Parts: sequence; structure tokens; C-alpha cells
Amino acid sequence: MNFNAAISGIRNALFRQGVTANNVANVNTPGYRARQVINAETASGGVGVGEVRESTAPGSPDILQLSDAAYAANAGSNVDLAEEQINTLTNAAQLRANVSVLKVQDDALGAVLDIKR
Repeated sequence: MNFNAAISGIRNALFRQGVTANNVANVNTPGYRARQVINAETASGGVGVGEVRESTAPGSPDILQLSDAAYAANAGSNVDLAEEQINTLTNAAQLRANVSVLKVQDDALGAVLDIKR
């Protein structure tokens, strides 16, 4: 049995959650741009990190900035907390699904070993 696909899925979900947590931690950092993980298929049939992209969306306006030049230099972050919440739920679902696959593979391997005894 090949556990690699499920393990790569777990690693990917944990990496994605780290990126999501970093985005949330920087929600109030001026000029911060949210990052997004783009998945890629691995040679072994699993999933890996293909790329981490930085968002090009403009940051939230700072109502205290009076000029366009000052706004451009000190724009707020573009982190959308609603999107990050969805990412957290998606990452958790990916993690649970891959753990379930591992458990099924483990149970199947245990059954095969029990038959051989």
C-alpha cells in the first residue's frame, strides 16, 4: 500500500494552514499582501505546493490618509478575513479527508496481516 498520497495531502493542508495563519496575523500590517497556495500534482500522485502567490488586489483604504501619494505608500493590507475563514475550513476538511484515507489504508493493511497469520 502506498501511503504517500495521503501523507502529501496532510503536509499540503498543514502548509496551506500556515499561509492562512500568516495572512490573518498580518491583517493590520500596512502594505501586506495576502498570499495564496497553488497546489500541484506530485510525480507519486500526491499533492504538493506548486506556488505561493501574492495577491495583487489593492489594500483596504486608510481613511486617515489625505493624499493619493500617501495612500499608495501606506495602504492597508488586502487580507479578507471572510476568505481566510473559508481557507481555514477548507484546509481542515483536506486534513480530515487525508487522515481518513490513512486510517482506511491502515485498517486494510491490518486485515491483510491478520489473514496471513
